[in-house]
Amino acid sequence: MMTPMADLPTTRGATPTNDPVCGRPVDPNRTGQGYVHEDAVYYFCSNGCLRRFMADPDAFIATQRSEHDADTAD
Repeated sequence: MMTPMADLPTTRGATPTNDPVCGRPVDPNRTGQGYVHEDAVYYFCSNGCLRRFMADPDAFIATQRSEHDADTAD
């Protein structure tokens, strides 16, 4: 179920984050697309990326984790 932006936590960070679907930088203070999944908030560059994430969030989260693990292994 999609969480309306008004219901997302109000403590948004000023630091851009990456869209978990396409990897583009997203400013949480400016985007209109956000989603809460398993107590984590994800922000998106577009409704298309949000819809893709909502269809299979675990696939995108697993990809993010494996990329992060590869980055920290160096």
